[in-house]
Order: sequence, then C-alpha cells, then structure tokens
Amino acid sequence: MKQGHKQNGNMKNNRIKILLIILTITATAFAQNVKTKYQAFKYEVLPTKPLPANYKTYKVTAQNESTDGVPLNSKFVYVGEEYIAGLKNSTITFVKGGVMIGGAVIGGKEPETPKDIPANLIVSVGFKNIEMIDKKEFINKPTNPQTNVVENYLTYRLTFKFAYQLRVLDVANNKYLLDTLIDTPKSTLFPCDYRYDAYGNKQYAPGYTNKPDLDVDYNRNGKDLYMNSKMVLVQQG
Repeated sequence: MKQGHKQNGNMKNNRIKILLIILTITATAFAQNVKTKYQAFKYEVLPTKPLPANYKTYKVTAQNESTDGVPLNSKFVYVGEEYIAGLKNSTITFVKGGVMIGGAVIGGKEPETPKDIPANLIVSVGFKNIEMIDKKEFINKPTNPQTNVVENYLTYRLTFKFAYQLRVLDVANNKYLLDTLIDTPKSTLFPCDYRYDAYGNKQYAPGYTNKPDLDVDYNRNGKDLYMNSKMVLVQQG
C-alpha cells in the first residue's frame, strides 16, 4: 500500500517536472512576445535575443496617451537617439539654426525636410497618467563644482506612478514583436531635477540648507509641478 502511494507520488512529480519543462521551453520560444497563453512578460529594455538580419532601420514615435490633462514637453522627448544597437534610427528630426532668445530660436535658415527613409521597425512609446505616490525629505550630497567639496543640501525625493506603453512593430509583417506596459515607479529630486536654462540645459540646483526655503520654492512651483515632473520623467523612459 505504501509502495503504491510512493509510485503515484513519483508519477505526479514527474508530470509536474514535464509541465515545467514545457512551460520553460514555450516561454523561451516566445521570448520576444510580451503576452503568451501562459503568462505576461514585462521588460524594462528590449529583449537581448538577436533580431533578424533583415532588420536595418527603425523609427521612434512618442504620444501622450494620458487623461490627466498634463501635456508633454516635446523638447524633452528624444526620438533621434540610438535605442536599438546595430540598427539605424531613421526618425525625422528638425533642427533650426539661429540664436536662442527668450527660449526661442530667432533667425537662421529654415531647416530642409530630411528624406524619409523607410523603416523595418516602428518603436512607439505611449505615455500614461502621472501621479505622485510619495514625497520624502532627502539629503543631497553633491560635489561643489567650484570648490570640489562635498556639501549637504535638503531636497524632496518625489516618487511617481508614470507608466508608458512600449511597442515595437515589424512593419513588413504588421506584427508586434513587443507590446508591454512599463509601470515601475520613478523618482525625481526637487529642486535638483527641475532647473533648466533657456537652452534646455540642466542647471546646478543642489537644494537648500534649511527646510523653510525648500518649502517656499516647492510651494511656488506647485502649480507646474506635474507638468515639470512629466517633462523630467519622459527623459528616464
């Protein structure tokens, strides 16, 4: 009787092992698909599985798919960077020459429209709603660029829910290689991450030596906090 129970137990364990092997093989085979019949995958970056050799170019698009009424600042949505190693980013970007005055480019020759190069892949990012979920005091310890001395400054660490949908479309086959929602919370430091000059360059803003000054600055910028936070966080996506 005990021997029969033992045999039945071994058979059950073997079935479980076989099922796990099948699930593992299936998950590996569909490593570039986010959703399978078994489970949903989430990627922070594109899978490392090599892409087919016939893929040479890709384009990048970004859309504000939120319903929170907070706009995107297109100047901080970078579509012309290298996002897929070994492939050419053929996204059309416009650069206007001239002089920056009051945050706008004045004068200079109007840019010519670049030639549209067909792309094998379309990488699209759809940004969702932004919501602050945590705010904590944080001691920032930057090195002063003038004195090369480490200094202590009081800041706020702000944590947000700011999900985005990442899709990679095979144009020729009209098939998504990747379609996933990235919803990992993201953080910023106030005021460090919120100071930019008229050219869009980040300024040195380490924080404050006391909390009253920090709160005055935070409250003064409160009306634009979500808009500025979305501007900062799209650069982390």
